[in-house]
Amino acid sequence: MHRFTSEVEVSSSVILYGPIEAILQPYMAVGQELTAERERTLLDALKHATEKVGNVVDAGGKPFSPDLLLEALERIWIEFDESGKPVMPTIVAGEAAAAQIASLKDDTFYKDKFEQLMQRKKAEWLAREANRTLVG
Repeated sequence: MHRFTSEVEVSSSVILYGPIEAILQPYMAVGQELTAERERTLLDALKHATEKVGNVVDAGGKPFSPDLLLEALERIWIEFDESGKPVMPTIVAGEAAAAQIASLKDDTFYKDKFEQLMQRKKAEWLAREANRTLVG
């Protein structure tokens, strides 16, 4: 478990005579600092876990592309709901990549590639489900 700590000092004169903003500002700064540190720690742990199981797609410094997304989806297990629809993973992406991902639903070429991938993933899922041993 990672412990997050920080310190803040506010003079007694600011507390007694200062505006509320002057009192709260150091605490707000600490909150932002701790949030950023916690986010970095979480992303580092996620990176380590995905590298350990081989779910990392290295773009080699190239910008995001639809092919990279499909390659990443190819590497992971995808579950399906009762009606047979894929339960897609949460994707953490920057603003530009998120916009590109959203625009793919209108791209016939990548929509077809995505559907083909989901058909393969569903076949894999059905095979996994068929091989499960029920406990009870």
